[in-house]
Amino acid sequence: MRGLDVSVRTREQLAALEGTRARIARIYADAQLLLAEEDSKAASGIAQRTGALLFAAAPCMMREEEGAPDERDMEALSLLTQVRGILVRNMEQLAFLCGRGYPGTIVCDSQIYVFNSASFRLLKEQLPYERKADETTAAHELSLAQFFAACPPPLRESATVIVYGYTPMMVSAGCVRLTTEGCTGKKHALYTDTLSMTDRTGRQMRVTCDCRCCYNVIWNAHRLSLHREVAGLARKGVRLRLDFTTETGEECKRVLAFFAAILAGKEADIPYEAYTTGRSGKGVE
Repeated sequence: MRGLDVSVRTREQLAALEGTRARIARIYADAQLLLAEEDSKAASGIAQRTGALLFAAAPCMMREEEGAPDERDMEALSLLTQVRGILVRNMEQLAFLCGRGYPGTIVCDSQIYVFNSASFRLLKEQLPYERKADETTAAHELSLAQFFAACPPPLRESATVIVYGYTPMMVSAGCVRLTTEGCTGKKHALYTDTLSMTDRTGRQMRVTCDCRCCYNVIWNAHRLSLHREVAGLARKGVRLRLDFTTETGEECKRVLAFFAAILAGKEADIPYEAYTTGRSGKGVE
């Protein structure tokens, strides 16, 4: 049985991967970590020491405006020799890598929707480039039954299901930080800020402000947790991914230990109270 794939956004989360008993197959490090020389070296070292493959997670969006890194960051990520592949978040990034014949593994994230077997094959066989996408990720809108109906066994080995993480509710060029407190003054720098907002029901939602590409991600108030489905998913041959977003290092360690225990067939206490199973039981019509 292959290990868990883990995505991290912060240095603290990255450092938490060392010393864990969880078997980690891949580390998806946020682009900002890999574009900073010191953090990039740290990520490479941790990947080597944990026996994991290092992948880059591209930004959720790219901006075309004065001073924005636009395609330069994608070019820089594609040239990192220690990175084995890139997780792309939109069709523009996919086209950029395929059009340039990127030699690493191209993984489409859940935002690049695949709702049926035809869309799976479109990404893997029918793109207008010699280079195609290598792997896909199940859309959050699909139930697990819908996903497996759309993804027959030949495709499952190159498919990922996200089993933990705060789901992005909105990716927006409108900045909550700018509106409420003013700009950080670090536009287009390698910098992120995190704040909270309260919805009409009183729930707290975390907001990640990506200053590099000048956009916000508003996360669901409750984390997705498919821990009850993990063993069955592993038997079906799909990759399993934990997405860490705003968690502390200690939280990451507890979550990793929890999922590692479940995969090992052991009983473990859930290290968090509130969670959602998303649409895993009933997808969109």
